[in-house]
Amino acid sequence: MNITRILIAFGLTGLLAGGALSAAEEQSEQQLQQKREEISEHWGLEIENIKDAAIPGLFEVMIGTQIIYLSTDGRFLLEGDIVDITTQENLTENRRVQARKIAIDAFGEDKMIAFVDADPVHTITVFTDTDCSYCRKLHAEIAAINELGIGVRYLLYPRYGPGSESWHIANHVWCADDRQQALTLAKLNETIEPRQCDTPVQESYKLGQSIGFRGTPAFVTADGDLIAGYLPPQALLERLNQLAARHLSR
Repeated sequence: MNITRILIAFGLTGLLAGGALSAAEEQSEQQLQQKREEISEHWGLEIENIKDAAIPGLFEVMIGTQIIYLSTDGRFLLEGDIVDITTQENLTENRRVQARKIAIDAFGEDKMIAFVDADPVHTITVFTDTDCSYCRKLHAEIAAINELGIGVRYLLYPRYGPGSESWHIANHVWCADDRQQALTLAKLNETIEPRQCDTPVQESYKLGQSIGFRGTPAFVTADGDLIAGYLPPQALLERLNQLAARHLSR
């Protein structure tokens, strides 16, 4: 979701126009807290999602998995990453990682199709499309991935959206008696018996859009890191080990 859509969705323009303080006006902590509460109420956000940014004079605002910045006088909205050049840390991406983890955990494994052996070393959540060539390549290697200690939890993400052929196939896969088998057959371009039931496809599609990856497959690690695009099993393991080590070192 880009900033223009956020403005439309939350009616932020009216809030800023009506509630802006003078840029020259010094703000007390009480005034800042009041501004947080106004933003929270207007956007329907938890107050915990509005924090002081690393740069003085800015609020960091988390909307789903999106991070934006709002000047504490309520006048300016900024989109972009804050990087600490001393530590070379991307502070905004660190917060996105946390937001992705929260979003995936809240979504729930009951809405996923899991290929997970006992006690995996790593567990990844993969947004997948049944007719994506690299998604099919990845799934053809699912046994090798599992043998390396990587559990895979699939979220159905028909990238061409509602009404597409892959959208209908994704729903049929979910409604099958054996979802693992149906997904495997779909990735082999086999015909799946059409069935109707309540499915999480719409929800997983919206979740994928909010995370903002550009193609499938897209991996989200247990810590919330995003890995875009296919990796062979051994390269995937090495990348997961690197990311896990980075989190342990923090």
